Amino acid sequence: MKNVNTLKIVAAVALALGFGSAQAATIVAGGTMGVSSTVTASCSAFSQGAGFGFAGYTNNSATNVDATTSVTATCTAGTPYTMAVSAGTHYNAAGGMGGGWRNLQNGTTLTSFLGYGIYQDAGYTTFWGSGVGGQGSLGAVASGAGTASYTLYGRIPAGQAAVVGSYTDTVVASLTY
Repeated sequence: MKNVNTLKIVAAVALALGFGSAQAATIVAGGTMGVSSTVTASCSAFSQGAGFGFAGYTNNSATNVDATTSVTATCTAGTPYTMAVSAGTHYNAAGGMGGGWRNLQNGTTLTSFLGYGIYQDAGYTTFWGSGVGGQGSLGAVASGAGTASYTLYGRIPAGQAAVVGSYTDTVVASLTY
């Protein structure tokens, strides 16, 4: 009987310590995981409006005709870029002003031109060029939201012979980054 009582005591202690019951075990394993992202530089440019709307030039006009338009550059913040304006379709055209001027072409005669310039400043002193041969491109670094608006100042100089008709040219604003 002594063996039976000892067995009862051992069984009671075993149950109390959890040896005789099923218990769930939770195992936690840990480690580190890297998280990363790469932000790449990107830029775009767009013109606001229809471009220059030169109005009121007459044959051998005694005054300059001025107009403005704007271009918005949007780049990833911190991206250095240069904005340039192309020479245009009729740059230095035979029959035009020559001497490095952009030219508007008469759409009727195709042989009549009006010279014009695009400038970086309202004083019409710094040409906005393609950056080729030292022509005034504009360098900048995108900051904050990375968006900047630039005014382009256009001028048709006075004193040019003009034939009746509509005159056009096409220029491209480009961003190099």
